[in-house]
Amino acid sequence: MIPNREVRQIYIEQVRSWFKEKVQVESASLKGFHAAFESGDVERITEVLDAYLLNTVSFHDAHESFYHGFLLALLSTCSEWSVVSNSETGKGRSDIKVERKDRKIGFIVEVKDVKDPVKMQASCEAAIQQIEDKDYTAALRRYRFKDIWIYDIAFCDKECRVIAKHLL
Repeated sequence: MIPNREVRQIYIEQVRSWFKEKVQVESASLKGFHAAFESGDVERITEVLDAYLLNTVSFHDAHESFYHGFLLALLSTCSEWSVVSNSETGKGRSDIKVERKDRKIGFIVEVKDVKDPVKMQASCEAAIQQIEDKDYTAALRRYRFKDIWIYDIAFCDKECRVIAKHLL
């Protein structure tokens, strides 16, 4: 129990200060994460995702649908983007389609759950091929996005591997 108003006010100010600082740090991290997707910076994307995976995810969560939702939540924090799950485009459904609202940049993300870390790179390469074969970027091209990126993110427990390809 808080003994008096003065002590209560100190607690409130400390909590507000801590919360403000935490929000600023997380906001900066997410802005860097968003910028990395728009520029194809797979190292930064991997770094941010690996940090979140290590600090928040349980080994019991390791399923493709979980990783899909996890990534969808992180991508949806960007107010400049429209993020859609399981969008029908081309000859199938992409896992995640992201369109910048000004239609300058769009990207497709395919998510894979891999049980063997040795197979992560091969899984990424196969997924990039899947995106191209099934023409998941058709809607982005139809709406004349200037920059189109395709990504695959393979998850294995608390790690990920990201590959990207820029389409002109």
